[in-house]
Amino acid sequence: EHAPGRAMEEETPMLSRAESDCEVEQRVVTLRGASVRKRVAKFAAAVGAACAIVLGAVGIERWRFPMAAAPSDDRSFLRAQQYPTSAPELGAALVPRPKHCVRVPGVKLAETAPVPIWSACSAKWSEDCSATGCCQDHGMTCYQKNDGWSACMESCDDIDSMNESWTCKDMGLENPHSDKMCQEACSSLATCAVAIYNSDSGGSCSISVQLQHEVVWAADNFVSHICTDPSSKEEVNELLEKVHQQLPFTNGALELENCSWAGEDCSQTRCCNDYDCDRNFMHCQPYTCYQKSPYFSSCRKDAPPDSWDGAVLGGGRTHRSLAPAGSQVALQGTSLYCFSVVNWAAPPPQPFWSSEADLAKNIRENGVGIMQC
Repeated sequence: EHAPGRAMEEETPMLSRAESDCEVEQRVVTLRGASVRKRVAKFAAAVGAACAIVLGAVGIERWRFPMAAAPSDDRSFLRAQQYPTSAPELGAALVPRPKHCVRVPGVKLAETAPVPIWSACSAKWSEDCSATGCCQDHGMTCYQKNDGWSACMESCDDIDSMNESWTCKDMGLENPHSDKMCQEACSSLATCAVAIYNSDSGGSCSISVQLQHEVVWAADNFVSHICTDPSSKEEVNELLEKVHQQLPFTNGALELENCSWAGEDCSQTRCCNDYDCDRNFMHCQPYTCYQKSPYFSSCRKDAPPDSWDGAVLGGGRTHRSLAPAGSQVALQGTSLYCFSVVNWAAPPPQPFWSSEADLAKNIRENGVGIMQC
């Protein structure tokens, strides 16, 4: 709006914008006077920033939505859109110079309006994985049955149990989802500031435009990538310092489940602690909480007598398994102890049996029994 006069135009940089891809080209010529240089630099920076913002938004749209709109039978189109690696695929959304990306393993940072950049992988057996080419469950592969159906299975036979034919072609992605692919996607988009990779369920990647330092979860399946302009290293270092102050991360404790024992009133707990198992503990059946009257209910192994109301209020308590703590997770301390009472001086009960002391020493030396914990 405030272009210099004609005499000055011959001495200032000429700014041209290619209509096809909005490239900003600066042709530097000799400048006279620091004030002119300063005004021109500000103008060039404003034009470049505007193009980066507009094209970054357009780039995400061009990259994201064709994937969702891709026909399920057009695998070549999906694979081309799976991960953009060149300017034609991303349009002009490629950043003018490489970003500086920092990898934060084992941490999930807070996200602002995250955008997933990959289609969700398919569930085993029941979903057609022809378009996704990946499986949610570990150890599964997407095998083709025919042009209209593929499924995630552990293995594939030419003739299945229903006597139907399969091509058994591996329909997996040429470039499987990975932490590196997620980071490279963010570094190539002008508007991406944070990318969160999750290795669970076949791998997912979401990108956000705003930097945040809050740690919302810690687990080894997560990796957070912070990608900024190289000139923002100081800001990134400050953000990383705030992240590290929250580590090791304390995951929320599981809610305590209170259940009742046989003979106790389970009207309020509606679950039972007792299990009936065979001698090898290979098959176990939980007790059931039956209502006897409006005032009393009890956990029973068998069905209640006819004199009871007989309404089922609940079953056995949930058996929960905790995975090992992640590398960035605070250990909660020891809460389970195992004790063994040994009579060290007692002789063997039979001449050909071992004594209690011998059994205890064997457990300790071989790390078995209670020492296996």
